[in-house]
Amino acid sequence: ETRVLSGSRVVDIGSGRYSLEPPVPCGRTPSGTGCGAVMISDWEIGPVVTGAWSKEEIRKVDLRLRTLVLQGQEMMTLDKVTLRVTMLAKMKVADPVTALLKVDDYAAQLYGDVQLALRDAVGALELEAVVGQKGRLGEQVTLAVREKALAYGVELVEAGVRDLILPGEM
Repeated sequence: ETRVLSGSRVVDIGSGRYSLEPPVPCGRTPSGTGCGAVMISDWEIGPVVTGAWSKEEIRKVDLRLRTLVLQGQEMMTLDKVTLRVTMLAKMKVADPVTALLKVDDYAAQLYGDVQLALRDAVGALELEAVVGQKGRLGEQVTLAVREKALAYGVELVEAGVRDLILPGEM
């Protein structure tokens, strides 16, 4: 009989040892024998050591609303004018387990996703449109990133342009 929690998968960690991904929290093991213990049948994945253990780690996750600042991002408009844009992105962790297991650093991942979405939004407009639609750039970035961020456990609440610095000759 296989006794692996649903949503987990068995991972070969070498030397005939196996672990669960994600690790099983204490008290939720199928065999009830401790933290991370699991019973696996021979016929499913080959010969295994019964009662493989996973390492436990406790990490704190701040669930409060946070603001990321994308300071002075230089980007080019559709008409080849270079500007510097500073954007604020308000985020909060929606699912701490997913945020810790799906990506290495969820804040850095969101920073990169917002940065790329901002470059795409500015690069698709001419300078006059960027200046005229400064408020709508944040909405475009939010719509472009929100679903991606939820996939790794982070909710992008809103994004907005704080500063738009034109080149000196303008």
